[in-house]
Amino acid sequence: MKNLQNLESTKCILCNDTGWIFNKEKNSYSQCNCSKTKIAIEQLAATGLGPIAIKKSFKDFEPWNLQVKKMKDTATNYLLSFNRIKEQRNNSLALLGDSGVGKTHLMVALINNFVSKQNVKVVYMSYIDAITELKQNVLNGEVYQRIIRKYKNAEILAVDDLFKNGYTESDLRIMSEIINHRYINNLPMMFSSEYLLKDLIDIDKAIGGRIKEMSQNYLYEITGVENNYRMKKSDE
Repeated sequence: MKNLQNLESTKCILCNDTGWIFNKEKNSYSQCNCSKTKIAIEQLAATGLGPIAIKKSFKDFEPWNLQVKKMKDTATNYLLSFNRIKEQRNNSLALLGDSGVGKTHLMVALINNFVSKQNVKVVYMSYIDAITELKQNVLNGEVYQRIIRKYKNAEILAVDDLFKNGYTESDLRIMSEIINHRYINNLPMMFSSEYLLKDLIDIDKAIGGRIKEMSQNYLYEITGVENNYRMKKSDE
């Protein structure tokens, strides 16, 4: 009974939950894979992603038509090219267009790959949540600066659903502050938005122009009901 209790309370039988395995022949320790997995999960959680989103990957994104496949190809090409382009001006990605086409899924898959496989520190910025938090603290200088520095200085900033549910002059000022800082310092960004590039330029020429310049080689626009996964499912 005692042995059974010990087994039940031990999550990893290789390292006894210490994170390290002792090799008697070499008289040395090596890090257990379970520890590496835990570290990866902690790093993913630190990006700001929720526990469900963290599980999304490229493998479970199955394109249902050619346009969606091209969008996925744009995302995977960005991942494969990142180490080569990260110091260049065009080091960013933008997936723009209708809701329900899989933009957020692909962005999360990119985050998972960057964090888990390349040890790149990514910050996920859910636009509505982040802009609300920043505006609530705009009069508290110390808190505001602490929050916005996280977005300004991340190794990669992933902005999801840019200008979702509209925007105000205050929203534009905050996003300009973040995007201009990253533009000047050549820090890569990944954007998703229901607005197309021409719409973003109409909203704010500086913001739209920065996005166009930084993501020009990895920018994909997608529209049309045939590309909406939710509509596809309802037709089946």
